Amino acid sequence: MFINKVLGGDEISDINATGQFIKVMSCESSVRLRVFNDAELILDTEARAGFDVQTSKPFKLIQVVSETPQRIEFWVSEHKLTYDALSKKPSKAKSFLAEYYGGGQKILPFDSSQSKVKISPSFDCVYGGEGVDFDSGFNLAAGDVYIHESAAPLYIKSRIPKEYKLIAGAASIENETSTVISTAFSGLWVNGNYAYIKIKEFQNTKVFNLETAEIYNGFINDSMCIHEGVVTALTTSSSGFELTSFTDDMSQELSKVSFFTPDFKATKIVSAKGYVFVFGEDAESGASRLLKVEDNSLIDVDLGAISGAKVVRYVHYSEESEKFFAYTGSEMLICPFDFSSVQSMVVSDGLLDCLAIETSSYISFSTASRKALIINKATSQRYEPPFTKYYQGYVKDNQSILVNDDGVYESGDLIAYSKVADIDDIFSGDKTAGFFYGEDFVFLARDRNRFSLLKIPRQADLTPKGVVKVLKESY
Repeated sequence: MFINKVLGGDEISDINATGQFIKVMSCESSVRLRVFNDAELILDTEARAGFDVQTSKPFKLIQVVSETPQRIEFWVSEHKLTYDALSKKPSKAKSFLAEYYGGGQKILPFDSSQSKVKISPSFDCVYGGEGVDFDSGFNLAAGDVYIHESAAPLYIKSRIPKEYKLIAGAASIENETSTVISTAFSGLWVNGNYAYIKIKEFQNTKVFNLETAEIYNGFINDSMCIHEGVVTALTTSSSGFELTSFTDDMSQELSKVSFFTPDFKATKIVSAKGYVFVFGEDAESGASRLLKVEDNSLIDVDLGAISGAKVVRYVHYSEESEKFFAYTGSEMLICPFDFSSVQSMVVSDGLLDCLAIETSSYISFSTASRKALIINKATSQRYEPPFTKYYQGYVKDNQSILVNDDGVYESGDLIAYSKVADIDDIFSGDKTAGFFYGEDFVFLARDRNRFSLLKIPRQADLTPKGVVKVLKESY
């Protein structure tokens, strides 16, 4: 008899069937077959499409295991199956429209009966196999036709972004902390499953495990950055500074390097292009200086267009745009990596030493005042939402999320905003910082003198961004 089975990844599927012959008609990838006669194991083997075997004795149970989800079709019988195709030409044709939701998407699954497929998208894209991107994919313009002469899956990707929406309702907010932080905070950084919340007093750091909700004391520091996946912390003294690297949970010290720099006062560190850079001031003149750490040595970097600027109090480096965003306390200096030019923006909000939320189009900084600082990376202009207060902002293309003092708002056009979560009973004050953990939006909110990490889940927006015409021919 024919058996069709949908297999889950790394799951055991038991099939009660008797016989002595097994023929795998189709499957997308290899599977493991274990064949039993009562408690006796008769056969244990890897199998692929076309696999054909006769067991040494009759069996009563077949176990099928697949590492990846897939559909398998096979023949099980007491009698041998021989199959000769009557025709090598396809006998069925089907036309349909496949909806496209943005980003990378599988447009055709594996189908062993598939002979040939023609696709024509309504948008420019690239096509290829699993993991296709703009470097590895083949270009396909809107309205053009690609002929796929294979049973293999087909993936496409376009520059139309996949969008997400917050799940509306106050009930969607969860207090993620088992212990709230009952003191003022001055910074927030995130690395994988860990958030590092800097406490104002004594520059202590609380480490919060986002997966388990555990919270504990971290390393006392003056500044920190995430350098090649490793937490690097700066501690200063009157004679110099130290850079200490830790495991991601800050439980284990990996390395420590001390620098004797009586002529240099370090203020902030940042990771850029594989190096740690130390911003600070000349001890004698008070002018800004920048040091690059290379092979445990310090190299002075020419600040070029911002030479003579005020001392940097906060700095972020954008890997995508290859620009430094340096805040001096009164202005934001936006410079390329070589500091050959500068764009200056007056900022009176007072930036917090927090993780910047960066997208392809915008970058958002948390502030100590009533408004987040949201900058259009292409124009270096500040984006001003239609609110008098917005403590945290996220903007990507035309999608925006803003945290206000009475709720969380979302917009799909940067103009009209709607409230998706009411937080006025658990949130008050003027300091918050946010980030994304998986697909969820998480932010550190203050309720009087207490801070809690709050989470709002997101879900994919399945509004079609385009369609793909498909003509599928099958045997």
